[in-house]
Amino acid sequence: DAHPELGNNARLGELLGWQVEGRFGEQDIGWHGCLGSPCLLRDVMARVRLVLGREPLVFGAPDRPIKRIAWCSGGAQGYFEQAIELDPLFALAYAGIADCYIILGTPQSTLMGKNGEDYQSRARVAAQKALEIDETLAEAHASLGASLAPYDDVAAHQEFDRAIELNPNYATTYTFYAIDLIGDARLEDALEKAKKAREIDPLSVPINSNYGMVLCRLRRVDEAIEQFKKTLELEPNAMRAHWGLGLVYEQKGQFGNAIAEFQRAIKLSNGGVLALASLGHVYGVLGRRTEAEQIVQQLLEKEKNGGERHPYYLAAVYAGMGDKGRAFEVLEKNRGQYSRGLMKNDQFFDSLRSDPRPVPARPVLWCVTAVRHRCARPAPEGARHQRVREPRVLGAGKSQRSHALCQPRRPHHGDSASHQSRHAQKARCVGSW
Repeated sequence: DAHPELGNNARLGELLGWQVEGRFGEQDIGWHGCLGSPCLLRDVMARVRLVLGREPLVFGAPDRPIKRIAWCSGGAQGYFEQAIELDPLFALAYAGIADCYIILGTPQSTLMGKNGEDYQSRARVAAQKALEIDETLAEAHASLGASLAPYDDVAAHQEFDRAIELNPNYATTYTFYAIDLIGDARLEDALEKAKKAREIDPLSVPINSNYGMVLCRLRRVDEAIEQFKKTLELEPNAMRAHWGLGLVYEQKGQFGNAIAEFQRAIKLSNGGVLALASLGHVYGVLGRRTEAEQIVQQLLEKEKNGGERHPYYLAAVYAGMGDKGRAFEVLEKNRGQYSRGLMKNDQFFDSLRSDPRPVPARPVLWCVTAVRHRCARPAPEGARHQRVREPRVLGAGKSQRSHALCQPRRPHHGDSASHQSRHAQKARCVGSW
C-alpha cells in the first residue's frame, strides 16, 4: 500500500489520472492531490467504475463539484480524520466520516455483528461538526438523522426532512429515511423512500440493495428477486444483495437457491454472522440439524473470540430448528440488544408468533397490546429535540433496552374505570421489564 512507486495507492492515483500533491497517515500510506480540473462527483465515480471494474460506494450528492481528493487503499475509514486535517473546514468530509460510522454500526449493511463500538455516537459527533461548519449541508443533516434514528424518531425525521428541503436530489437521505422506517414497521412508507432514492441514483448498489430489502420485508417475493438480480448485474459481489436474494428464495421455498446465496454472502462478508445465521436457519427448517448446530457453535465461537455478537440472529437459528425454548431464552437473556430489524415482519420468527406461552415470557416486541410508558433514558447528548420517548411494541419500533423502561402510563383523572382497567392490563404485559 505505502510503496512510493509500486504500492497500491501509487498505482491507483496513476491509473485514475490524479495529480499527487502529498501524503498523509501512518507511514505516509494515504495520498492526496487534485483532479486537474474540477468535475462532478458522478464523473469521478464513473472514472473509478470504468478503471477498476467495480461499483464504488458513494456518499454525497452526485452533482457536487470536486477538485481535490485524498485516497487510501485498505482500511481507509480509519484515515478520514487525517485527511480532514488537510482541510479542517471541509464540512463534507465530516459528513463522510459520519456515514462510514453509520454503516459500521448497522449490521444489516455489513452482515457483521456488534463488537461493542458505539459507532452511532461517533457518527453523531461528526455530523454535528459538519453542521457547525455549514448548517446548509444536506449530507450532514441526513447523517445526523441516521445517527439519531435509534433514539429519537422525531429528531431523526426532522433532520431527514431538512436534508430533503436543502437538496431534494440527495439520494442517501431517502435511503437513510427508508432504513429508519423499516425499523418502525412502516414498510409502505419505507418502500416509497427507497424507490425515490433509486430514481435519483439508479446505479447505486447500496440503494438498489436497500430497495430489494424493503420488497423482501413486504414479502413481495418475485419483485424482490428481480430487484436483487438487477443489483447483482451492477455489482456481482454485492454481499447484501446475495444475502437478500437468499432470504427471498427461502420465502419462496427454493431452499437450494437460498443456501447457495447465503454461502456466497458468507464468503463475501468474511463469515459475517448475519449470513451465517441465515444459512443456519435454512438448515434448521430443512431438518439438517447437525449442520445448524455447527453454525450455532461458529456464532458462539465468534462471540467468544472476537466479541462480535448478535443474539437476535442466534435466536433465528434456534427458531429455524424448531427449538422455540432456546430461541426465547436467548431473546429474553439479551433484551435490549436486538437489532433494529423488524421482528414483526422478520421471516425468521414466523414460527414463534403463534407460540401459546404467556405473553410476559416473551420479549416485549411480541406483546399484543401497545404499552405507553415513560423512558428514563435521556436522548443522546447533542440531540436537537429532547422528548419523552414512547417505544412501540409488537415489533413495530426500535429495540428497547431494559434500563430504558420506567413505568406504564398512569391513568388520567378523567379516565373511565374500564379505561383504567385496560391500563392495568397493559402494565401486566410489561412483566419483568
